[in-house]
Parts: sequence; C-alpha cells; structure tokens
Amino acid sequence: MNKPPQEIANLPVNSSEKRQWLLTASARDIQVFINGIADNPYAAKEYELARTALEVRISDDCLKSAEILEHHTVKLISLTRNLVWLTAALLVFTICLAIRH
Repeated sequence: MNKPPQEIANLPVNSSEKRQWLLTASARDIQVFINGIADNPYAAKEYELARTALEVRISDDCLKSAEILEHHTVKLISLTRNLVWLTAALLVFTICLAIRH
C-alpha cells in the first residue's frame, strides 16, 4: 500500500524509499511532501529532487492532456467533415426537389 506523503517526509534523510516514492507519486502528493520537508535544514537535496520530480510529473500530465486533446480534435475534424458532406448532400437533394416541383 502506498504511504501518504507526510509519512514519506518523516523518513530518514536520503532514504532510498523516498527516492522510489518520488518516481511514482502524483503531483499533489509531491507538493504535500515538499511542504513536509520545507522546515528540515538537512533536506535541501531532497527538496531539489522533489522539485525535479514535481516538474517531471507536471510535464507528464501535460503530455497526457495534450494527447487526449489531439485525439478529440482529430475526431471533431472528422465529424465536421462528415457534417459538411451531409449538408452538401442535403442542399443538392433540396435543389433537385425544388426543380422537380
């Protein structure tokens, strides 16, 4: 089971468990961890590692969001093209119907 950020922050300085936890923690958990070690004068190195991990996590989250947005944009473009085609077909059918009557 994952430990909460406060518990990780209370582990000994330079703990390998802290470094491993930073690799998988969410951005919010890393932020809580940073707040937990902010007052510790011996945790400067851990603070830098946590800041780097936070920046990487934010970048990964942004990349995932961008990929989702790209997927939905491509789908929207496809649906818009279909709508234009159907509108053009409806216009042609309307003109044919108007000419016939």
